[in-house]
This record gives sequence, structure tokens and C-alpha cells, in this order.
Amino acid sequence: MEEGKCTVKPWDDKNYPEKDVTKDTMRCRSASTAINEGEYCDVAAGSTFSVHMHESGPTDRVISESHKGPYMVYMAPAASNGEGNVWFSVLDEGWNPDTDVWGVDTLIKLNGKLDIQVPPTLAPGQYIVRAQVIALHEADRVYGEDEDAGAEFFPSCVLINVSGTGTEVPPGVAIPGAYDKNDPGVHFNLWDDATSYEIPGPAVY
Repeated sequence: MEEGKCTVKPWDDKNYPEKDVTKDTMRCRSASTAINEGEYCDVAAGSTFSVHMHESGPTDRVISESHKGPYMVYMAPAASNGEGNVWFSVLDEGWNPDTDVWGVDTLIKLNGKLDIQVPPTLAPGQYIVRAQVIALHEADRVYGEDEDAGAEFFPSCVLINVSGTGTEVPPGVAIPGAYDKNDPGVHFNLWDDATSYEIPGPAVY
């Protein structure tokens, strides 16, 4: 889809993270509670579309290289407005300890462009797509422990209209609700000698 189209309008400061995993703004960091209202881009089931993730606009950097962490992409039926157990995962990348490459490193290498395949068996209809980075540079302390503590969540959303003959709508999780501030993928010490990383939330469908 064309860059900038079909996006859910974010709150005023597009670069400010959400840290409180219990807030509704965990869904899309949107100023509006109606995150399913707006222009929808047409995408066929089984095809691939791209989202672009930058700090504040297409000419800005993707994210600071110090903000190591995973990226993940979820979808939810738009009729739900993102409420309830409706969010299912379609793409993610965490940390490869053999190469020391994080999802954020990959995203920077791709200049913020993520190619996302719509599940081939997905039922047609309107969906909210939620692309997110979690920055872990302050995640060695849990949110609320001090002024800067906690993982930084950077979700943003686009709206798509899926065509096709599929019949499946995968089971989902609630956002907020999918994460706890003490989850091992949320409370994680980048500066320790970790040997693995567990991406928080559901596995890819």
C-alpha cells in the first residue's frame, strides 16, 4: 500500500512510547478510541503488503540503534475495534543469540519497511493491522520502579480490507491484557549475559 495511507491517526507525539501495558493506548497509540474508523486499503488473502515504521515520518530514521528489541505484527477484525480476545500474530522477530541480531536491527537494515503476508486462509473482511517495536534499553527495571524504568512499546496501526475465499479467523488475545510488566520478554536485561529471549504475546499464527 502507498506509504501514509490507511493509517490510524496516532496521538500528537508520534515518537512517544507507551510503557503502561494496562492502557487502551497499547493497541495503536491512537488519540481516538475508535481505531477502526478511516480509509481501508484493499489486500488479497495470501498476498503481501508493506508497512513503514519511522520515528515521525518517512524521512526520519527508523529508531535509535540503542533501542534493541523485537518487532511483531498483529491483526484483528475491524468490527471488534480491537476490543476483546481478537488480536492474532502474523509476523515477529526477536533476538538471535548466535548472530546477536535483534528484530530492531533487521528493521533498521530494511529502512523501516516490513513486508507482511496476509494469511492465505484468512476470512475476507476489514482488519486492523498493528505493527509494533518493543525497545528494551530500560527494561532491566519494571515499569513504575523509577521515572525511566520499563520496556518502551511503539505500536502503530493501519486498516486493510481483505478479499479472498478463506474461512478462518484465528483465535486471539486481548490488548491490553496480552502483556504483563513482569513477563520475561518485557522485563529483560539487555546488559546481562542472556542466552535467549522470549517474545511476549502469542505465537505467530
